[in-house]
Amino acid sequence: MKINMSIKSEQLNKEDLRALLQAVRDCEMSTFREKEIYVSVEVPDMSSADMTDVLKSIKPPYDYGPVIFKYVDKEKSCPNCGKLSPLDVSRCIHCGATLRG
Repeated sequence: MKINMSIKSEQLNKEDLRALLQAVRDCEMSTFREKEIYVSVEVPDMSSADMTDVLKSIKPPYDYGPVIFKYVDKEKSCPNCGKLSPLDVSRCIHCGATLRG
């Protein structure tokens, strides 16, 4: 049996993501030993280096990966409220703060 799991967050930090993925791996090893669990993770603000570090720290290591995909930004994050607005606007659509870039 193959299981696909997706995690997406704009608020997880490196250590929280590491703990979450390790908990998934621990559960997999104790309860689903004969299953293949594929986990995809999307954390837009985390660098590729940090994501690689997190994925390589999971024990026991997976037989595959990590595979890192970089997405082209379609939105930018507000420095005031942290929410995303389209790239073509100069002010946050949520709070009105001036956006960088």
